[in-house]
Amino acid sequence: RELENQLRQSQKLEAVGTLASGVAHDINNTLTAVFGFAEQAKRQMDAPVELGRSIDMIEQAAEQAASVTRSLLTFAQKTSTEKEAIRLDQLVIESMRLLRRLLPASIELTEEIDTSMPIWIEADRNQIQQVLMNLTINARHAMVDSGRLRVKLRIDDGAVLSVEDTGAGMAPDIQQRIFEPFFTTKDRGQGTGLGLSVVHGIISDHGGTIEVHSVQNQGTRFDIRFPLSAASSTSATEHANNTTSNPSNSHHRRMLIAEDDELVAAVMAATFESEGFDVTLANTGDEAIRMIDEQTAAPDVVILDFDLPGRTGDECRRHLRQRNRHVPVVIVTGNTNAYLSAQSTDAATNETGVPDHEKLVAKPFRMNELVEDVRSLLQKSDNR
Repeated sequence: RELENQLRQSQKLEAVGTLASGVAHDINNTLTAVFGFAEQAKRQMDAPVELGRSIDMIEQAAEQAASVTRSLLTFAQKTSTEKEAIRLDQLVIESMRLLRRLLPASIELTEEIDTSMPIWIEADRNQIQQVLMNLTINARHAMVDSGRLRVKLRIDDGAVLSVEDTGAGMAPDIQQRIFEPFFTTKDRGQGTGLGLSVVHGIISDHGGTIEVHSVQNQGTRFDIRFPLSAASSTSATEHANNTTSNPSNSHHRRMLIAEDDELVAAVMAATFESEGFDVTLANTGDEAIRMIDEQTAAPDVVILDFDLPGRTGDECRRHLRQRNRHVPVVIVTGNTNAYLSAQSTDAATNETGVPDHEKLVAKPFRMNELVEDVRSLLQKSDNR
């Protein structure tokens, strides 16, 4: 009977995850359109100050909603993803909105994030969020009535992530045991004693270290160090190359966009046409494949929604590879795990699981970032 109850509960959780993924997919399409049209309006209109402020608020509201969908997708995932190069600074900033929901109003949450340069690490995004979640819950229990929780991120012989609270603190003998499995100072039924041991295991698995500094009645600070990814040393150079690329290179480039959401397709077409591309649209996988086969001149670059109706975006990608193996392709999706799983069966992938001639872009995204990604792929293709 107990096993039957556990199975039913598991099925309920799976249903919730499916619902969350579906809702997030639809909202992501709308948010992508909001981002894009707001950017178009800023570029095309000599807007009064008041209109400019309104457009800024559109972007701010969309970014807040985007944070919610990212959180939904994170907790809907049933399995952990493989490690990849991630922007730790962006991940921490995104997670802060979710962490605020875990704290009562009496606890102040502040952040000090070094944004002077991108901070890249090789990590599992979901597991890093779990680390932040566990440390936040621990800090909440340590601050019974009120207090302050501060999250800091800086570069100092690696990426250093600190979580500091003004709670009860710990005696030295307690500090020595906090990472032991099943060790807890909480009352029976209030904790399993696994939270910090899980945190320690995740950090160790990422090649990092975690240290605790605590004084009774003064608070606790956890310092986590991650080795920097090689992407940290190259991102500045790549960004400079992208931003200084010649816009004229875009003129008369042929682009195929396969996207089933009309708003997203419209804003992508408007964006790239304004950049000088000759854009062709398809709204199903079957239509995209027909256009690939019928075109007398192959597209110079293709943007594929991975979740196309009919024949999927992955089927379109594989069909395209049979005709032109090295054509640049941008995959847009709200479910990056599905793409990475499909890539695991392909041979010519780099260490992130994405081929050099492809780019994975998660919805929602900003149009200027998508333009930079396309230009970067075209530049690589031209230099091949």
